Amino acid sequence: MGTFGKALGSFGAYAAVSAELRDLFINRARSFIFSTALPPAVLAASLAAVELVQTPEGDTLREQLYANSRFFRDSLADAGFKIPEGSTQIVPIVIGSAVTTMQFSDALLTEGLFAQGIRPPTVPAGTSRLRFTLMATHAHADVAAAVERICQVGRRLGVV
Repeated sequence: MGTFGKALGSFGAYAAVSAELRDLFINRARSFIFSTALPPAVLAASLAAVELVQTPEGDTLREQLYANSRFFRDSLADAGFKIPEGSTQIVPIVIGSAVTTMQFSDALLTEGLFAQGIRPPTVPAGTSRLRFTLMATHAHADVAAAVERICQVGRRLGVV
């Protein structure tokens, strides 16, 4: 099983299974099997992403994405934010309070940054967080500017 969303910038998922397991899904997971199929355009986008991933350009983009994510994570951690371990392009900042998380999200939006506030019941009480997603195409200067804005808002709200 895998997703088309986080890895490929599309949405949806797949299960590569044997014919026997496929038949089991069809007969035992009917609500799943009869859900709406992915639109052809989404599948075409996913296929194009898979093809790109397998090229030298894909290698370069992955290296840039990793560099952006590492810089973003390290900079925020150095500033005193609680950043869970990880190396993906999805970077959470654990705030704790759901109210403060949403205030932080709103304040960042006025600064030109979108950070999704994640709160219960999606995460356990007391672990509300902001979720950022980095891209390979973000310029280093833009990532650094985002870090500075996040730090400013974090200090203003007493998060750091």
